[in-house]
Amino acid sequence: DGNGAIDDAELRAGVTEVLGDDARSRATLPRPVRAGEVEGLMREADLDGSGAIEVGEFAAMEAATRRGAARAEARFLGLTFAGTAIETAEAEALARVEARIRGLSKDERKGCCAKFLDELEPFTLAAYLRNARSDEEEAVRRLLASAEWRGGFGGSR
Repeated sequence: DGNGAIDDAELRAGVTEVLGDDARSRATLPRPVRAGEVEGLMREADLDGSGAIEVGEFAAMEAATRRGAARAEARFLGLTFAGTAIETAEAEALARVEARIRGLSKDERKGCCAKFLDELEPFTLAAYLRNARSDEEEAVRRLLASAEWRGGFGGSR
């Protein structure tokens, strides 16, 4: 409505437009996303509890997201793996792979060795990402395959 804030009706309309309202449209996303998840995140961004996200709140949310990403990638910067230093672009990719693994739902982790996924070290992530030739989705797929394989041997589920 152009008032500089996102109210409930606009949020619902936006979520429905982006996610669609049927299971098939949601299946194209990297993982299923429910409207309630998005609504919850948006409500967190409503810092003053007014029921709308004003421009200042959006800026604060964006800044917090950037700080979180910077902290995540800093965890990898400066490390040397297999004789090669981890540079900024690779550190960013590693942070995204780690975030994807940490963000797996209970269903996505089913049958996987939880200990393996929960205790991934930076060098393990680097090995998988480099082996996947920097393809982040392939690295995640391989990490999950390893966790499933380990889970099949009775690893912590």
